[in-house]
Amino acid sequence: MTNDEAKALYDRAQTLFSENDCAAALDILDQIDRERPNSRHVNYQRALCLAGLGRKEEAEQCAQRLDGKIEAEAMDRLREAINKVQQPRTATPAPNSKSKDGPTANVLTVQGVYPVSTDQCTIMAHIRSGVFHVNDDLIIIAPGNRRTTAPILRIGTTETPINLVRAGQTVSMLLQVDPDQIAVGTSLSAAVHEEAFAATMAVDRDAHPGQVATREVTQELVAIEKMMKRGEYGDAERLLNVHLLQHPGHYSAHRLLAQLYLDAPAPLRNEKLAAEQINKAYEKGGAGNLSVIRVLAEVRGRNGDAKQGLAFLERLDTPATEPEARSALSQWVFDYRTRFDLGHVWQFVDSYGEVIYEASDSDAAFRALANGAVPRDARCRRDRIGDWKPIESVLVYESPEIAKFLGIELRQRPSAFFFTLVTLLIVLILLAMFGPMVVR
Repeated sequence: MTNDEAKALYDRAQTLFSENDCAAALDILDQIDRERPNSRHVNYQRALCLAGLGRKEEAEQCAQRLDGKIEAEAMDRLREAINKVQQPRTATPAPNSKSKDGPTANVLTVQGVYPVSTDQCTIMAHIRSGVFHVNDDLIIIAPGNRRTTAPILRIGTTETPINLVRAGQTVSMLLQVDPDQIAVGTSLSAAVHEEAFAATMAVDRDAHPGQVATREVTQELVAIEKMMKRGEYGDAERLLNVHLLQHPGHYSAHRLLAQLYLDAPAPLRNEKLAAEQINKAYEKGGAGNLSVIRVLAEVRGRNGDAKQGLAFLERLDTPATEPEARSALSQWVFDYRTRFDLGHVWQFVDSYGEVIYEASDSDAAFRALANGAVPRDARCRRDRIGDWKPIESVLVYESPEIAKFLGIELRQRPSAFFFTLVTLLIVLILLAMFGPMVVR
């Protein structure tokens, strides 16, 4: 489908929608979406058509994918149209069935079945509509109207597993099910498993990462911190303990004590006491303080729980954080992962903002790009933190293969020897110019 053909079809769909023929408009928009998936304009118009047809749940799914990707006024109009739908949500129809307005929200067609064991099989599936994620349950209707489920264990190949697949794609899936229960040509729908995340420590939700309570910044604590930098740890410990007796609610004093027990030489160094002090700092109001979180992460790392320390650092990354602070945080996380041998990871998102793939090294990222599991226009970030950027600005210097695949010619980065040589030449030139004057 050329650009002109797609535009003509889109214009025709808009005309049909203005004439209240939502069903015909939706058919055209679905055709465009299959050929050119992830268009915000097409999905916005599809959501309006679905709302016009009374298919509220599917319209809401479209709206969720568009959230934050279109103008606020347009999103408000879409929400208003969806909210006007009075029809209550109904249960998802059984696989192999269609409503009068079209297929169910998440439907695939099985194109091939390949047994792996008595309770696992790989299928080749064409996604007719919706989105399927790893850990979703495929719904199978057996003879006698018996309903069974087949959890999706993997999407894609063993070499390049991906997190999700969308309408219009054809992909392999590993399922937890008896191969005999699935036949080629069968249509299956999915039930989604919501992930649950448990908090490991109580967090003040009103606290924002990076904030500093002004009442905590006292001249006394500033002076004690300078003592610590001069290596006067014994005196600093005594003064901090006195300060806490006078101001038991000052979490900054607990944070400084924790830092002291990390940095001081033996016998004052004590990582167990550092953990106790930084936990008190966190619980007494330091959950949103950047300095507290950095010390907390360091303590967790030194006490053998680096993964949880990393989680606290990652919590500081929010879109509201200043760009300079986010950049610094990204470097802290990179250094932290390196020091505590946690490895590095690269994430890729599609145009809906959903993470479709994670690579633990540049070779895996290259394979995902080469076999199409990750589209070239996907956006990427390192170590699950920071802004999403084009792949070429994140990964090309990590892998010459990726640069070649994307058609980018890399300029050779100057070596340390190059800079040393340039510095030496400048010194020689200066000596040649001013040396005789000094002699005179």
